[in-house]
Amino acid sequence: MRMFNQSAALLAMAGLGLIGSSAVYADPLLSNNTGSSSIYLSAEGGGNWLQEQYWATTDATNAVVYGADSTYNFGWNGDLAIGAKYDSWRVEFAAGYIRNNMKSLSYNTTLNTAGNRISAITYLVNAYYDVDTGQAWFPYFKAGLGAATFNVKGASGVSKTNTRPAGDVGIGVGFKPNQNFMITLGYEKLMASRVPLNTDITVTVNSEPTTETKTLYSTYQNNLINLGITFFIPV
Repeated sequence: MRMFNQSAALLAMAGLGLIGSSAVYADPLLSNNTGSSSIYLSAEGGGNWLQEQYWATTDATNAVVYGADSTYNFGWNGDLAIGAKYDSWRVEFAAGYIRNNMKSLSYNTTLNTAGNRISAITYLVNAYYDVDTGQAWFPYFKAGLGAATFNVKGASGVSKTNTRPAGDVGIGVGFKPNQNFMITLGYEKLMASRVPLNTDITVTVNSEPTTETKTLYSTYQNNLINLGITFFIPV
């Protein structure tokens, strides 16, 4: 009986130890969100699908003079960021690259898309809110503003480069097993307006068809899925 009591006591102590260790593991995020601060470095990359674009130019009365439609293959993207975290908030500066090849480009008839593509270098200030779950897993929300330098190659074979204001919004999930490391998986939508495209368009001049290079503009909306890693440095 004495041996049984000793064994039961040892089992009870082991169980309490497991519970205690689980509790310590369960709230690394919680302990990081109660007044702690850190700086961090992050990298992420993944794929994207760029929504169909309608390119147009207008006259003085704002009527559409020329227009074209383009669709895209799935693309790829990546970025690097440096930021700071305090409680549930993160703020960062991120620089990235994103690229999609054209699948089709049409104006009355389908135009040649061989080698045509749209790429962008992005510069964004992003803010994140990490939802405190008290667990290693947690959801987050993000929004950012900045600029993007677009390089678009259309049917004219001539690239058009222009820097436009840009913004993004997103949602995702993070896994933070300790105070120094985090893995994230997220979705974000990157948007910009009046992105320019140079393309050859056949127009009628004096009853004769002729090919002219026109600059058209479109709204850019790209959907990104990214896998990221982040390293925290307590301060």
